[in-house]
Amino acid sequence: MEIWYAFCFLSVNMSIALLHRASYIRSALCFGLS
Repeated sequence: MEIWYAFCFLSVNMSIALLHRASYIRSALCFGLS
């Protein structure tokens, strides 16, 4: 059970990091175009 919680926590952190990176790249592109 603890391993499952750790896996879920890791996957959530990874998805949040990927989303943050994607939003950062998107905002950088928007600023570059404007």
